[in-house]
Amino acid sequence: MNLLRYFGLRTLKRNMSGLPCISPTEDEFKLQRVLLVSKTTRLEMEKMGRTDAIDADLRSILIERGSDFLVKSHDEHKRFEKEVIRSLERLNVEVKLVSRYDKRTEFVDWADIVMSVGGDGTYLMAANNVSSRTKPVIGLNSCPGTSIGYLCLPKMYSADVFKTLSDIKKRRFTWAYRQRIRVTLQGKDLNMSEISVHDKTTKRPNNQEISKPVKEALLVEKSIDVPHLSLNEVFIAEGAPSSVSYLDIAVDDGDFITTKSSGICICTGSGSSSWNFTMNRISREVVQKLFTISGHPKTNLDEIVEKYNNSLRYPQDDVRMDYTIRDMIPTSMWPKMPNLPAKGFARQIRIRSQCREGFLVIDGGCAYQFNSGTTAILRTDPESILKTITLSNDCHL
Repeated sequence: MNLLRYFGLRTLKRNMSGLPCISPTEDEFKLQRVLLVSKTTRLEMEKMGRTDAIDADLRSILIERGSDFLVKSHDEHKRFEKEVIRSLERLNVEVKLVSRYDKRTEFVDWADIVMSVGGDGTYLMAANNVSSRTKPVIGLNSCPGTSIGYLCLPKMYSADVFKTLSDIKKRRFTWAYRQRIRVTLQGKDLNMSEISVHDKTTKRPNNQEISKPVKEALLVEKSIDVPHLSLNEVFIAEGAPSSVSYLDIAVDDGDFITTKSSGICICTGSGSSSWNFTMNRISREVVQKLFTISGHPKTNLDEIVEKYNNSLRYPQDDVRMDYTIRDMIPTSMWPKMPNLPAKGFARQIRIRSQCREGFLVIDGGCAYQFNSGTTAILRTDPESILKTITLSNDCHL
C-alpha cells in the first residue's frame, strides 16, 4: 500500500525513484524564507575537542598525520554552502543558517522550507526536527564527488546551484512523500532525556542523578511519544556492542516472543537502501558456497547476488516497516518459545526491553535510554510522513 492510496489522493505521476509526484500550486508554495541546516564537518568536530588550537595549527596537525582529506572536504563544503546562500539571496529569499545540531523549533516554524546542505546524515538531522507533514524538507549534496546517499536531490543538481534553486522557486518540481516511523515509549520509569550520538559534549543521563522525589513521581505508568520521527531506521540494543540484547518482540497483532540477539533494526522504505541494506546484503562468496554445499552447478552467481540485494530495497512511500533481528540466537536454544522470523515486514512492532543498559537510536543521531521494563511501540500513520520534492525533469510526464 502506498501513501497516496493511504490518504485517498490521486497519483499524477511517479518519479524515477518510485516516489509519488503531485504538482504544487501557487497558494501551496512560496519560497520566501529558507532554514539552511548545514553539515558539521569532521574538521569542525576536531576543533570541538581542541580548545587550545587555532585553525591554522589544527590544519597543520591534520595534514601532518595524513588526514589532509578532512581539510579538503571541509573547504569544499564551505564553498558549496556559500554558493547556496549567494544563490538564495540572488533570488530574494531570506536565509537563516544553522548547524545540524541546532534544534530551535522557532526557526523551523519561521521557514517556508527546510533545506539541508551536506549529505544524508545532515538531511536526517534536519528532517528529525520537522514533525509537520506539510513542511517541505529538501537536501543539496555539498560533496557530490565523494558522498554516497539517496535522501538529497540527485548529485547532478549540485552542479548548478542557482539553476536548481531557481527551478524550485518557479515551482518546477512535484511534491513527493516519504513514510516515517513514530515511536511511543511506555513504562513506569521513563527517562526522556535525549542523547546526541554525534555530539561529544552531550552527557549521558544517569539514573542515580535523578532526585528521590522525581524518581518516585516517575513510578507511574506513562505513555510518551518520542519527539523525533524516524526517516531511515530505529535501532534498539544494549549500549555495549559485545553484549547480548534481551528483547521481547511482538509483530503486528502477535504475542511477545523473547529473543536474544545483537539488537533489532526497523527501517522504512527510505532506510531500506541504507544501513538495512548493508546489514542484509549477501556477497558472491556466500552464494558460491551455498551452491557448493547443495551440489548445484555454479551458474549466474552475479545475477543471483544482484537480484537478491536489489530485492532488499522497497518504495519510500510504502507504509510497511522492515525489521531485522541482528545475529539472533537460534530458537533451538529456547525449545518452549515459538519461532520468530529474523526478518520481515510489519505495520506495527512492540518491543519490550529486558536490557540492563539499552538504547533506542533514531536515524543514528539521537538516542533514548531503553532499559528493562520499558516498551516501545513503532508504527506508521498518515501524520508521520515527510514532505519533499522531486524536480520536474526527474519525473515521467
